[in-house]
Amino acid sequence: MKFQELLAGKQINWERVKLIRHNLTNEAVAANYEQGHLELYQSVQSPTRFKNCDMVISFLGTEGTKGVFQGCYRVGDFKPYCRTQFPDDFTPDGGMTEDKSVVYELAETDLLADMKDRLVIDWGKGAINWCQNGTTEKELLEIRPVVSEISFTSYDKVLLSFEALHKIVYNKAAYKEWEEKLSAVAGIYLITDTKTGKHYVGSASGEQGGIWGRWSEYAKTKHGGNKRLKELIAADADYCSNFQYSIKNPAEHISTILELSSKFKLLTKSRAGGLHAGKGPSRDVCIACVNDVINFINLLGQSSRIKPYTESVPHIIEMPKSYDLIVDDLVRKLNQSTSDDDRATAIASIYLVIPELPTEEPEWIQAFDRLMVTPKSNDITFLLDTLQNSKYASLIKVAKSSDAIPVVVQKGNPSALPIEPQYLKKSFSDIRDRWYADRGTANGRLDQKQFDPPPIESVYEIFIWPA
Repeated sequence: MKFQELLAGKQINWERVKLIRHNLTNEAVAANYEQGHLELYQSVQSPTRFKNCDMVISFLGTEGTKGVFQGCYRVGDFKPYCRTQFPDDFTPDGGMTEDKSVVYELAETDLLADMKDRLVIDWGKGAINWCQNGTTEKELLEIRPVVSEISFTSYDKVLLSFEALHKIVYNKAAYKEWEEKLSAVAGIYLITDTKTGKHYVGSASGEQGGIWGRWSEYAKTKHGGNKRLKELIAADADYCSNFQYSIKNPAEHISTILELSSKFKLLTKSRAGGLHAGKGPSRDVCIACVNDVINFINLLGQSSRIKPYTESVPHIIEMPKSYDLIVDDLVRKLNQSTSDDDRATAIASIYLVIPELPTEEPEWIQAFDRLMVTPKSNDITFLLDTLQNSKYASLIKVAKSSDAIPVVVQKGNPSALPIEPQYLKKSFSDIRDRWYADRGTANGRLDQKQFDPPPIESVYEIFIWPA
């Protein structure tokens, strides 16, 4: 179907119509569209551009040769172009000069008004020719579904299609509240592939301009630099139409972290009981607990500050049984238990794997300190012997990572564990670390009446070292 057919019966003389397409790859077009000045921009033309023309039909070039309908305008008189009469944030292109340009009076009509930003045509191979005669037929590609009025209500209700996000980012003047709200918040966001149901979790920092800055990149590039999304867009340039953007509620995120961590107290006690007297949870319960810990660490890793420290987290272990089956087995063992110790182990195990925890800690949890870790006489003898034979120890770093172990120095604390600094790193690659090492060595030898200053290269590094 041709675009012109949609206006059949409207008594339009197509020989006196101009079709224009503003391409967003043009910096001036993009800047004016973002500021809401597209109509003002298209009104500035040469005196002959719309001569003998009754109507101008405007399209927006978003990608390829597509044109998104913007409106039909009646052409009136023109007046001289004067840059000082335009808004300060208006961006003229190179061809707009006061001696060669005029400002046409373009009055928007109600023709196809409900199709704005929805009707899409194929401009054709001559995309470089941005202004064409109305008799040039244009193929109708699609009429997009109606997008309800986009209004910001709250962060937890943000749910934008790619089309809506693109519209907001490229028309900031009309959606100023969105820019203000999304620029003011940094945190976790979610991109959902509505075609496959997959989720992509991302984070935005204040340095990036908050979520607004990050999402603007998605609107402009479709993939925002995400490796997986790049692959999808490379295979299908229009795949971005499947993306949906939302913000993860910070309060909900924190609540989930607290919920996962609420089991840790009992988990550590169960571990202590297992190591001490063999009263530990079953293998199934252990796997469930390990997976809870991994989920907890992965949840923390959604923070951009913590993510670098969670890159080597183990994968979730495949569970041989579902949580429901594990709980059923434990309930059966609890009912069959004949001793307090067995009942305590069963109850603790159930508490570790049940999906929901009470908001307040049950009073019986405190009993596990007595039931599960009760020292025997042999244990006390072993402890005394261990303390009597203990010797001075130094903390030596043996991890493969090049990162230093985080410590807190408590000067004068006799109970603090001594740390030998020379063992914390085998080599110093950081400029500052090398300088401190060279300086410490030089000071030590100076106390021994030896002058051994740091090498001149270290001094050079310090002076060119970026702040």
